Amino acid sequence: MELDTSTKQGVTILRIRGRLDATNAKDFEGAVLDNFASESTPLLLNMAQLDYISSAGLRVLILAVKKEAEKKSGFALCCMQENVSDVLRIAGFLPLFRIFETEEQGLAEFAK
Repeated sequence: MELDTSTKQGVTILRIRGRLDATNAKDFEGAVLDNFASESTPLLLNMAQLDYISSAGLRVLILAVKKEAEKKSGFALCCMQENVSDVLRIAGFLPLFRIFETEEQGLAEFAK
């Protein structure tokens, strides 16, 4: 797994590449929690290059939803691959997230 963070239009964009599983979920959790701890900017998770997500990765996504509810800064997913979307759908988690087809749509939503 590789993580890349940037800021655009006042939104923190976290791009994740590769596999998100038990071996690297702690690193991902740290990146997500760092954003909520130190930033008041919305977090947009770009999943275009995320090939696989395990239950450990799903746990971090749920944690992010909870942290965002505390901070009220904004959190959304974008560019999700079909296989990752299927995992969230099967787990019953899709309704918990704001999901956008493109990064631009997510940025536009936070600009409102």
